[in-house]
Amino acid sequence: MAEVTHSSTSYMKGSADADHILDGSYGYTTSQAVVNVSDSEHNLYIDGQTLVSDGTFVIGTTDSKSIIFATDSTVAAHINTDGAFDLKSGKFLLDGTTGSPNQVLKSDGYGNLSWADLPTQQNAFGGIIVSGQDTVTSSGLADNLTLIAGSGITLSTNSTNKTVTITSSGSSGAANAFSTIAVGGSSINADSSSDTLTFSW
Repeated sequence: MAEVTHSSTSYMKGSADADHILDGSYGYTTSQAVVNVSDSEHNLYIDGQTLVSDGTFVIGTTDSKSIIFATDSTVAAHINTDGAFDLKSGKFLLDGTTGSPNQVLKSDGYGNLSWADLPTQQNAFGGIIVSGQDTVTSSGLADNLTLIAGSGITLSTNSTNKTVTITSSGSSGAANAFSTIAVGGSSINADSSSDTLTFSW
């Protein structure tokens, strides 16, 4: 059985038919008193504006009933029966501040939240297209494109000037030569650029 104690000279009075505490005209009243509701382990203290418990404090409902928080007779927040928290005012403060325009909430991975600016978007191509080849597409903003030098090609980069230079690593100029020598009805073909044709007499 819960007990009610107070030190004032008034007594608990009211209607036993109270059907809604927010109505204001029902319920039991005391004057200049702190009400103590206790069980075998814990105490709950109630005054005109404070509700305090010396144990784990629980606010809950049964039978799939929701919880409503209201200020100035206006619903400010609603915990639905499916557990969703509905912020009715659409306003949110973090440590007393609303953040700056276009900022977002950021977590440090340890449960600490803060307002943060959105990262600057990077300008980049979504894909590299080479006719007749597979298109190279980016997997994210931090993805890298790797250029590989083929046979006879040298690649060099300059991070200051943001350039990539493609250079032929073969001879500086093309040699003047025939690739095929026709003799009568037969042809003699070079096997490589350094191949040698030998005449015998």
